[in-house]
Amino acid sequence: MYTRVTLISFVLLFTLAIAISAVGDTTTHWAVTTSIDKVFLVKYENGTVASYQAASISGSFFTGVSSYNGYVFVADKISVNGTSTAVLRVGHVVDLFTDPAIEWVGEPIVLAQGNEVLRDPKTVTVDSNGGIYVIGGRYQDNYNKLHSNYAYITSSNNWAGADVSVVNLQTTSLADIDTLGTHAMIAHRDVYSIVADQTWVTRVDGSTVMSTQNLDDQGYLPSAIAAGTNGYTYIANGATEDDPAIGLENIGSISIMDNELMFRVGPAFQLDTFRPTDISFFTLNGVNYLGLVGDDEGFSQAIRLTLGEDGLPLPLSGLYHRLDASTDHFCTVSADGSLMWATNPQTNTVTALDTLTWTSHTEALPGAAGYIAMLTSREVPEPASALALFTGIIGLAGYARVRRTSRF
Repeated sequence: MYTRVTLISFVLLFTLAIAISAVGDTTTHWAVTTSIDKVFLVKYENGTVASYQAASISGSFFTGVSSYNGYVFVADKISVNGTSTAVLRVGHVVDLFTDPAIEWVGEPIVLAQGNEVLRDPKTVTVDSNGGIYVIGGRYQDNYNKLHSNYAYITSSNNWAGADVSVVNLQTTSLADIDTLGTHAMIAHRDVYSIVADQTWVTRVDGSTVMSTQNLDDQGYLPSAIAAGTNGYTYIANGATEDDPAIGLENIGSISIMDNELMFRVGPAFQLDTFRPTDISFFTLNGVNYLGLVGDDEGFSQAIRLTLGEDGLPLPLSGLYHRLDASTDHFCTVSADGSLMWATNPQTNTVTALDTLTWTSHTEALPGAAGYIAMLTSREVPEPASALALFTGIIGLAGYARVRRTSRF
């Protein structure tokens, strides 16, 4: 009888532990965002947003940021011997639940390989193997030809050193990059094609360019890209050619591409007067969505679109939320899909949007918040998770003790 009661107690304690852990995991979310020379960690918990200045480096010009397995990767542009140089800074998060900070690991990694030098670093993203992609701005060579390039950085010794490859993509103007497993998708324009502003996508695997495709779907001026886990990639466009006789119009749109075939899925999905600046794909309760931020005739909006089983946005599925006015916004979504972060560089704010109710909470930062990424951490569990683990261990120990006693 005693053994049965203890077993039931253990089961109840273990169930309670899982429940407490689940609540803790879904009510606390972290993100990392960059200002000009500062990095902030931002926390959302129980309807409240709080920010912490985690690092500051005088003379830096931070841009893209990403996170993987407790590390934070920040693109920076600094002066080296009087020359503007693109670098990647690597740090790890410490004291996340007491006094959040970032401790930098080693020296900044120069984003160059021989004569191929990355210029004006922008988006940073991480593949499933922990390799880092950084895309660069457009530049002109000695023969007046336009180029863009991207860097791929790996490390086999916890970032005490790094291997850097820089890949030239001739005639391109890169907009954004997102990873899909070990691969990455780059949204860009081809400045020397007949229709230079059309939306193109290039698929890369590390330093290897695999394929390039002009989507030719009426979408123009790509601004951002999101690779979905549903088999499709989504590109946010700032313009659309609805009527060839009229030409480009200020109609935002979303280009949709089949990941395997690298081919468009119908014409670009039009967004009317809304012109997106960033896009995220996420799944919540088994349903796929797109989250977008951008400008709508002078007003800034965050939009949630529901995706059908065919990967296309469902008509009339949009939820809209007004944001503070800005010419630029960036966004990212938590790993569980329950929270979307949006930054506003003009008002120095970061907004947390509940993706189910599409309601928001906003926090002011002492700096112009720009690129943002969800934070992944290797730190010790939060109090709720720690309590769950402790409770489970106590229950298991009690059950083991009764098992030993019952033998005698």
